[in-house]
Amino acid sequence: MKKKIHNISNLLQTKGFTLIDLLALLVFVIIFLVITVIVISVIEYGSLETPEPLEQVVQPVSTNTSKNQKTQTIGAIQLSKDQRQEEAASEEVNVPDGVKVTVKRSRTIARTVNIQWEALGGIDANVGIKNIVDTSVRWEIKQIKGEDFKESETIEYEIELNGEKSNRYKLIWIDTWRKGSVELREKSTEIQTYFIPFEIREKSELHVSAIHSD
Repeated sequence: MKKKIHNISNLLQTKGFTLIDLLALLVFVIIFLVITVIVISVIEYGSLETPEPLEQVVQPVSTNTSKNQKTQTIGAIQLSKDQRQEEAASEEVNVPDGVKVTVKRSRTIARTVNIQWEALGGIDANVGIKNIVDTSVRWEIKQIKGEDFKESETIEYEIELNGEKSNRYKLIWIDTWRKGSVELREKSTEIQTYFIPFEIREKSELHVSAIHSD
């Protein structure tokens, strides 16, 4: 055995290598193989690992755990046939004797919704439900009246004033308000139902009347 090792040593020396060099080479090869195996294992383990899904947390719009919690919602919206008229603006126009004068007048109106919250008495409607009621009333009226029912409208008139009939005329803008009601439901330990009156400016018309001297 010693003779074989001696022969191998002599062979390596003839090639320019020593036995120590051979051992060092073997150690290097073993270390390289170990590192390679570790790297391959890590890569394969990482590719097989399934990432955990992200949890989506949905926050509630509002939370109230109080026993006195009150929830307010709206129900049916009714548009009545009842109307109310009021004088919005007026002016007097003087016309010379025997002369016919043509005048033009225009007015822009907003479809204002007046909701009579005071009809609830001691019941408080929160700000959120007030905004919802106002928007819902406008939407419901638009569905009833059709697409031509706009949030605002400009009305124009061209009228003739005859000086042979009168020297003074009064021009009066009359606004017509349509009445209705909206149902408000309040739920605490039980459901309470209230009906809130409202009115909306439906139209505005120009009326002309002659002023006769006494």
